[in-house]
Amino acid sequence: MLRGFMTANAEHAAIIRDILSTHLACTAPFETERLGGLTNFNYLVTAGDLEAVFRLPGEGTEDLVDRAVECAITRAASAIGVDSELLYFDPATGVKAVRLIANATTMSPESMQDSENTVLAARLLRRLHDEGTPVDFRFDVFEMIPQYEQAIRQNEEIDWDGYEELRAALFALRDRMDQGDMALCHCDPLCENFVKDAGTKRMYLIDWEYGGMNDPLWDVADVIIEAGFDREQRDLFQNSYFGRPATPDEDERISINIVLIDFLWALWGKQRSYYDHSLDEYGPERFARARQNFATLSR
Repeated sequence: MLRGFMTANAEHAAIIRDILSTHLACTAPFETERLGGLTNFNYLVTAGDLEAVFRLPGEGTEDLVDRAVECAITRAASAIGVDSELLYFDPATGVKAVRLIANATTMSPESMQDSENTVLAARLLRRLHDEGTPVDFRFDVFEMIPQYEQAIRQNEEIDWDGYEELRAALFALRDRMDQGDMALCHCDPLCENFVKDAGTKRMYLIDWEYGGMNDPLWDVADVIIEAGFDREQRDLFQNSYFGRPATPDEDERISINIVLIDFLWALWGKQRSYYDHSLDEYGPERFARARQNFATLSR
């Protein structure tokens, strides 16, 4: 996460203080520092020897995130060492605390393109998919699209040019995409959700709000598009994930997932822009890229 200079407001500081004293048996004076985040309030909290990251959910996130599911997935990821140690999670409110990763370096699209980080991220995803404990929730893009549409239409219409045509074309692929294997997936592996311990060279994956059982190639596709990999970088990532070159079918499924990812997160952006106007261009830009990539896929 990006570091900031703001401290927690009085309301957030009171929540943090209560968790420290009641749940973590820590009564030492504490300091807070605001960290980056698109939709939530994230704080670095230092209290005596404890260094932790606290996440307090932002307004409107309850419409899109099942916190009980997120809690179960976060525990599963922490248990296999994919995420940092989980210190506290309240599934009723979504407030959580995790131990700070030492020497933490948050990945970016530029740093993810470094070959060492590309390989580490691919292998971490493979570990998650192979070892993650299944949960009773499926991240199904074809069910989530209507849910996002309904949330958006409470406030406005979806007026993007070509929206219904692309939607219909993607839903025509549903039977094919539903035939893949399911695994515990992150489902939103932005580069910024990968954090590397610069000392040990160990990679972690954080923030499990959208996790669930899904086609593991969704995660693979998501990293490819968020990192902006070119074909050579994509091949390195895929080869590192599979331990071999991807088959033509695997490569095409990844390309279809790339379009589905942009389509879904375009809707996410439109819904969130009602609360945060800094995201006004996020949805249209991702939808335009989905159309462009689908046109390439269809040739």
